[in-house]
Amino acid sequence: MNAWHDAANQIQAAAAEFAAERRKDIDATVSRMRADAAAADKRLQKLAQAGTESWSALSAALTETRGVFDRANQAAREAFKRGTEPAH
Repeated sequence: MNAWHDAANQIQAAAAEFAAERRKDIDATVSRMRADAAAADKRLQKLAQAGTESWSALSAALTETRGVFDRANQAAREAFKRGTEPAH
């Protein structure tokens, strides 16, 4: 979970360098990443509390949250790419 929070913080810090009209897209991506991280954290905490959940359920949850994290990172990369393109 720290990786998610660290990535969101790094993206937000980098977004400060962009013009205001470009930052909207990046800020929205950061917000989605933070929401996804919070949801993943809740899911993993719930599984940890259950204690009796099977390893397959934990593995599935980890795989799912990793996929969400990967998609969020891709969206952030795309937002930065759009942010570096000349404004029309």
